[in-house]
Amino acid sequence: MPCPSANNRLILICAGPMELCWWGIDAADDNKEQYVTVLSHSGWNDSHADTAQLTHTWSDIERDFAVRVHRINDQNPLAFHSPCNDWTWVKGLTGYGPGLYDTLCAAPSQKAGDASDAGMMWYLIAKNGAFQGATGTSNPTMSAVQAFFR
Repeated sequence: MPCPSANNRLILICAGPMELCWWGIDAADDNKEQYVTVLSHSGWNDSHADTAQLTHTWSDIERDFAVRVHRINDQNPLAFHSPCNDWTWVKGLTGYGPGLYDTLCAAPSQKAGDASDAGMMWYLIAKNGAFQGATGTSNPTMSAVQAFFR
């Protein structure tokens, strides 16, 4: 993979607690930070820390590094937080469908497949990696997601 540059931005999807993203950026070449875009979608992800070792947040990434930040709306609404019955079509996808469905709806009592972090990848694909500014919006329907995979 080529190094990030003005013509080849690295887009880092920050899903879940920001600790890993923060450490990854911190370990990278400072001269390349200007060519990195970090993407997040949720206040929970941005500030969540469930252990004392998780100390870095989205605000720390914004403050500590020269990366471009881009935050989209919460991806839980609509497609990416639909009831498991709405995800059954995934089982028919060749190769990875059954495993993907099990990941989304692992427990029989689970009421919804939470694929909200996948909403960031959807946004990235839909925008073809070309998004500007600090914020964006993406709210695909389940039928749009299904059409993409079929």
